[in-house]
Amino acid sequence: EQILSDGGHFELSPMYQNIMLNDLLDLINLADTYRNFKVSKFLGDWRSKASDMLTWSKVMKHPDGEISFFNDAAFGIAPLHHELVSYAAEIGVETDSHQTPIIGTTEVKSLAQSGYLRVEQKNLVAILDCAAIGPDYLPGHGHADSLSFELSLQNFRVFVNAGTSCYGVSEERVRQRGTSAHNTVMINGFNSSQVWSG
Repeated sequence: EQILSDGGHFELSPMYQNIMLNDLLDLINLADTYRNFKVSKFLGDWRSKASDMLTWSKVMKHPDGEISFFNDAAFGIAPLHHELVSYAAEIGVETDSHQTPIIGTTEVKSLAQSGYLRVEQKNLVAILDCAAIGPDYLPGHGHADSLSFELSLQNFRVFVNAGTSCYGVSEERVRQRGTSAHNTVMINGFNSSQVWSG
């Protein structure tokens, strides 16, 4: 349930995605090492999910190798994409199985179920949020970032969302989750979605 068909974690946070993927790679590694029958029967499915998750992680990272700031996200918390690729390769998980649609000289990568798009053209990378806030029954890591985007030019971030520096219930937490902390339109001072509680 937690891993969508495009490989995204259902809370739609690149940071939590990479944490969850690292945990899944640990499970694969342990199951493969200890060959427990009750657990080994899940290995094929786990490897397939991990491969899909690696693709999602790749689409959601900037050219600098770091995650994008959609929903709860911060540097230094989760493993980086290249670290996950290296770990996956060590334990025999396929690391790049998906083709990229190319439109002219522009590459477009769609994470259809998650609702994100990546557009690359020469030295420009844009990541676009057309996603839901998160699972309807678990919006705790969601932000009011509907239709926001991040953009890198020649490996430098030009437009980014605010990210997350704190949890709990505080004025700063509410501000960081609000629409004004994201690259999108805010109309009449209202957030694009309700952001409440910690």
